[in-house]
Amino acid sequence: MSAPSDGWYIDPENQDSERYWNGGDWTDHRRPTQASLQRNLAPTQSRVPITHSSSETMTELQVIPKVRSRSAIVWLVAIFGWFYASYWWYAINRDIERFGRFRQSEETGTSPTTSLIAVTIGWFLVIPPFISLHRGIKRLNAASRLAGRTEHLDPMGLVGISAGSLIAALGVAILVPKAFLLPSLVSAVAMIYVLGAMQKQANLIWADLRAGNPKK
Repeated sequence: MSAPSDGWYIDPENQDSERYWNGGDWTDHRRPTQASLQRNLAPTQSRVPITHSSSETMTELQVIPKVRSRSAIVWLVAIFGWFYASYWWYAINRDIERFGRFRQSEETGTSPTTSLIAVTIGWFLVIPPFISLHRGIKRLNAASRLAGRTEHLDPMGLVGISAGSLIAALGVAILVPKAFLLPSLVSAVAMIYVLGAMQKQANLIWADLRAGNPKK
């Protein structure tokens, strides 16, 4: 008998969760079954602290953020720079945290405000923004796993692009002040690329969940 095709199946170790089968073996990717989610939420609605003003528990569809235009984000960052980038960073971390909270997971973070502080006030210490970026990418990957997707971003790779371009720009500014403009532009483009990569991944997650069709 041939092995079943790749996909999500009931976890043989836990009947309340699904586990991803890659066609040849079980992976480490798990997610709760819809039945277990409904069973856990049914007795009291207090286990999901996301509510309307009328105190009615929100459905997952209401928690799932809308897909954001990557091109619009690029233009807004290009025009408003750090100010819009900081707002975007707060917004995407808030979206991820709300989704994780609905799925009863703290892997997606618990404080978007802390993420905002890290990329604003944190610049005075240089390091916090990059730590926040690394953790933010990991939180986005956690949201991807909760949504049933198996593709993930590389936190160290994207942080390396951001930090490397900034260090290069600062180095040129110190050694050749007149040539500072070009590396600064390269650093800005690198940061926009990183934000775009994260938004693309987030859009794939939210679009799949809204369509009710998690994909690899």
